Amino acid sequence: MFGITRADKVLILVLIAIAALVWLTTRSTGTSASTEAVVERAGKEVLRLALSRPGLYRVPLPRGEAVVEISGGRVRMLPMPRDICPQGICSETGWISSPPQVIVCLPNLLTVHLIGTGEVDALVK
Repeated sequence: MFGITRADKVLILVLIAIAALVWLTTRSTGTSASTEAVVERAGKEVLRLALSRPGLYRVPLPRGEAVVEISGGRVRMLPMPRDICPQGICSETGWISSPPQVIVCLPNLLTVHLIGTGEVDALVK
């Protein structure tokens, strides 16, 4: 009853091409050497780290410390003892690598979010 016409096929190919172009554009604008991880405690910036500089970075907390790891152009929060972070959701978030991904540790009022340098940081404005 309803057949696919030549115009339908062209439309489908154009839509697939547009979707592929959007996907490739978003993939290529992901992590770059200019992406930074911003670590905040209670809304105040405590660290700003370039994802191009791997390492372990310690963040002092009232009852201990959090450790942020940067490796391979991505960042994560290492697990903390359960008396400091009872549910461990922040460490279970795993690696993040492109804006606007965020790691949140609610018991410690700690966030790690990614920004590209030169971008307006809409999360804190």
